[in-house]
Amino acid sequence: MLKLIGPKDGRDYNTRIMGHHHEHKHDINNGLSLAFWLNLVFSIVEVIGGVLTNSTAIIADAFHDFMDAMAIGGAVLLEKVSGRKRTSNFSYGYRRFSLLAALGMSLFLLIGGGVMVYNAIESFIHPQVIDSVGLCESILLRCLKERGYW
Repeated sequence: MLKLIGPKDGRDYNTRIMGHHHEHKHDINNGLSLAFWLNLVFSIVEVIGGVLTNSTAIIADAFHDFMDAMAIGGAVLLEKVSGRKRTSNFSYGYRRFSLLAALGMSLFLLIGGGVMVYNAIESFIHPQVIDSVGLCESILLRCLKERGYW
């Protein structure tokens, strides 16, 4: 945040103009936590729908939503961890933990992508009947989620 210091009073711009100063990190973390839980619940619903309808596409989309949830959850967790002060074991503090989280999520994404490619090849070799009614219901739920109705 850019702080403008007044020449006489030494207070920052927000304090001089608004009369007070405070941070809003808790509001951001609450919103991110809500996004995390909504994505996680929806990915579980999609996995169930994908298994019931026998649709690899829905399961792949569920995996995508799950990765979104993990990325958001990692961001919330690392925001809390990165604020810790340095210790004798971590002389530079905890800010570099985000690199470990990025590596972990990348590996998880690569493994999950490999599993999805294997399942897609398997479904090409041995095609199975897809429950079209359940597939339409799942697509409708997805559209409602994307439009913000759920």
